Amino acid sequence: MQTFQHPVEKTTVTEGWQPNIDLLKRTLVPQGVTLYPDPEERLAQVPDEYFDIVTNSHGGLPIRDIARVLRPHGLFVSQQVGATNNYSLSRFLNANYVPAFPDNNLPQVMTELREAGFEILKSDAAFVKMNFTPQFTIQVQHPDD
Repeated sequence: MQTFQHPVEKTTVTEGWQPNIDLLKRTLVPQGVTLYPDPEERLAQVPDEYFDIVTNSHGGLPIRDIARVLRPHGLFVSQQVGATNNYSLSRFLNANYVPAFPDNNLPQVMTELREAGFEILKSDAAFVKMNFTPQFTIQVQHPDD
């Protein structure tokens, strides 16, 4: 694993989406990374107190299961897209828009983490401004061509 400079034989990946599972089997597993396919995103195959660190980027957030697979004093680092992400744009495009995961918001997730025994070391939310720039391609054929 180049990003973390972590030995591959001590690296484990869980993945729920089948195309990514197939990709990981072709790319990381042959290098020595352990893969736990996890289509239900419940970490069911992962042994208790197995990880020192769990990272999660935009995946399912089974907090009680994450607490179960972390060793004592382990770290959980997550980046999520919250329920209100791009809410104004979504409502502009669809007046009946309802977030798919309305409970996926920072206050709710922090409450659930604390209830599961986690100590919050840092939390933050960002609502960045988005700009859309139209791009046009015009093809003109000359009348004499």
